[in-house]
Amino acid sequence: MASFDNIAAAIKKEIAALESNSKTKQSEIEQAYKDAIKAADDKRKKDLEQISKSKSELKQLKKLYKDTTGKNYTADESELNDNKANIEATEKPSKQVKLATKFEEAKGNKEKIIFVLNEIKSGINDAIINKLFTYDSETKGKTVNLELSQLYKAGVIKVIGKEGKKNIYSL
Repeated sequence: MASFDNIAAAIKKEIAALESNSKTKQSEIEQAYKDAIKAADDKRKKDLEQISKSKSELKQLKKLYKDTTGKNYTADESELNDNKANIEATEKPSKQVKLATKFEEAKGNKEKIIFVLNEIKSGINDAIINKLFTYDSETKGKTVNLELSQLYKAGVIKVIGKEGKKNIYSL
């Protein structure tokens, strides 16, 4: 009987070690993800500063053009339409949605996706799927990708950037 108790104690010890290791790895992954989001936010801020600087330089160049030629600078109309189309394609306003306070309260895949996206703040489809999987091991990646696309087209979520070819989604 003592040998069974020793085996049971060894198994419990191994389970505790695996659970501890799992929690440590999860924390490391979450921290790495947070660091990546912070780096992306920092890059976005830097890009916005560069855009502001470029706008200021553009204003100075337009003034110089006017001072030199005596005419106001006007862009080619087709150029303006191209820029307007690009802006409209990338900037979709995010609609307000009711968020579940607990994952279990979310009804349907879309509400679950919104709950998780609110929790992680932003992420590519893989990050959203991985987080959903922590709540629901039956999560299907293809379904989530379809739902993300529908939520985006409906204006419920927005795309705030790209990671490679993948969209970074946010509420």
